[in-house]
Amino acid sequence: MTNPSSSNEEAVDDNKRTLKSMSSEFESVYQKWNEIVQLPSIGPMKAFVKDYNQYCSDLLSLIKNVIDVYSSLNNYWMQMGSAFTQALNKLLKEKPSSSGQWDQEQLRMTLIDAFEDAFTSLFTSKDFAKVYNEVSSTQIDLMDSIHRIFEKNLEMLNLPTRSDLDIVLKDITELKRNIRDIRREFESAMAYGRANNSA
Repeated sequence: MTNPSSSNEEAVDDNKRTLKSMSSEFESVYQKWNEIVQLPSIGPMKAFVKDYNQYCSDLLSLIKNVIDVYSSLNNYWMQMGSAFTQALNKLLKEKPSSSGQWDQEQLRMTLIDAFEDAFTSLFTSKDFAKVYNEVSSTQIDLMDSIHRIFEKNLEMLNLPTRSDLDIVLKDITELKRNIRDIRREFESAMAYGRANNSA
């Protein structure tokens, strides 16, 4: 019987090689397009090519990020599946041999112990921490890539971008703070005026 962890590692390595190959093919196509773009052009075609080149670059970045997310999620689920398999194997090893039947409470406790041991060892391992960190960082990179594309499209359509809205929100917050300060000063001046009028 083959070791499931070694077959998982082989599958992960094979998957990584495939993803790297896909990424290098996308990079190759992009480089060839860049060579074509470098040809002299005049008029509006030059501006179109420049924008198109930027969109291709963003699309290539997005594709790479999707591949990275896929790879990291694949590694994550391979480890989760391995822990699940480990728990089931432990459960099968602890099956009572004499009667062949499980007591319901005994089965429940054995299930809890097997899965708790398997997943606790997984969650405390350095490999899992590394994979989980990779999943998080690749997802953040993907969201940043999508955000950049949306920002450029909104800017091209002359719509407010997220950056513009953040600036407006900051200005509104500053205006509220200034109005609050002016109101406090006005109220203290009114109180001072009342005190002087009554005296």
